[in-house]
Amino acid sequence: YVYSRPAEDRSVTRLKISPAVGVAEATDLTKTPSIQDHPEDFLTEVQVLTSRPLLRDVAARLKSASKLPELGADPIQALQGMLSAEPVEGTQVVQLTASGSLQALLPDLVNTVVAAYQQRVVDTFVDHASDTYSEVNAGVNTLQKQITSKQAQIESFRKRYNIVSLERNENEVLANIQGLSRNYADSSQRLAQAQGRLQTLKGSAKSNNGLHAKDDPTLANLEQRVSTLREQLRDLQRRYTPQYLALDADAVALQARIADLEQQLNTRRSTGNQEALAEAQEDYSSAAAEVSRLRRDLEENRKNAGEFAAHLAAYKVMQDDLDHLQTMERAAQDRLMKLRASEQERAPRVDVIEGAAPTAERWRPDYTRDALISVAGSFVFGLFGVWFAEFLGGPAPVRAEFDRLPMAPPVLTRFPAQP
Repeated sequence: YVYSRPAEDRSVTRLKISPAVGVAEATDLTKTPSIQDHPEDFLTEVQVLTSRPLLRDVAARLKSASKLPELGADPIQALQGMLSAEPVEGTQVVQLTASGSLQALLPDLVNTVVAAYQQRVVDTFVDHASDTYSEVNAGVNTLQKQITSKQAQIESFRKRYNIVSLERNENEVLANIQGLSRNYADSSQRLAQAQGRLQTLKGSAKSNNGLHAKDDPTLANLEQRVSTLREQLRDLQRRYTPQYLALDADAVALQARIADLEQQLNTRRSTGNQEALAEAQEDYSSAAAEVSRLRRDLEENRKNAGEFAAHLAAYKVMQDDLDHLQTMERAAQDRLMKLRASEQERAPRVDVIEGAAPTAERWRPDYTRDALISVAGSFVFGLFGVWFAEFLGGPAPVRAEFDRLPMAPPVLTRFPAQP
């Protein structure tokens, strides 16, 4: 049995596989892909090494190089039976082994699998990167078209409703309504002041308080002259008796002059009150007319301002949508640039640590060792068989005493005597 078994050879290579970094991790260019970060990707790549699509390419390469022997009806399955891929625990190293009786094929098979796998990894990454670039670039182009369309829509809307900017004070309609509101408030304040002055003057006229000197320079001059003459008269009254003053022509003339100035003062005060009252009435009427006009203008502009405010709010929403689209477009542009810049860092790597080489010695079986083991095992098994047979047979039988006596007649030996 030992020497009837066919001899087998084995060829081994070791690969270090670093899977491609995902697109979502393209911004982190300092991070090296590892098995801890992508265990499922690494194990998937290990399975690819012995997959039928890859071995189909391997078989085509070996056949074109005239290194593929006859392997039956399904050479791909035969190649799969020769190959095995085992990851080295805790690392990104894979041991790829080919075993079988075709000694010349095994190293070429392993090396061809490695070369085909490396080419497949590069082609897959290039195709995936191209698809990703196309997808991101298409998204950028779509966003740019949307931005252009949105900008045209916003500009048309702005011109249609005469919107200058999002600042309320910079738009004419809202600026007018604010100006009218300020003017209306100022006019209302002037109206209240005019009304208060008019009521004050009317009350003064009823109480005969007259006009104050500070409000009329002529009245102030007359009061000053009257005060001076009265001071002179009081000075004469302190120096002379009333009888003397009644006979003194200068004193009589001074009293007559004071009386005349007081008459003028009363007349001027009365006239001034009338003039001030008329002026106050005129100011009040003017202020009331101004307030009424501004109120009408304000009411008319409030409707326009309300419509404009609604248009301005819609314009702001459109501008916010445009800003959002521009933010998305900038993010897509940034993503595209980072993808291109990180292509080398994201690319997968397959490094051959140890290539396969032809071996002079057979891998298995070791005929001499196995033959010695078989002989030793057979000897031990024979000893066990002898022991087992003795165990089943029991101890050897003991002969009777008369078997040691001289030969007896056959009758006696066949039929022993009765006592």
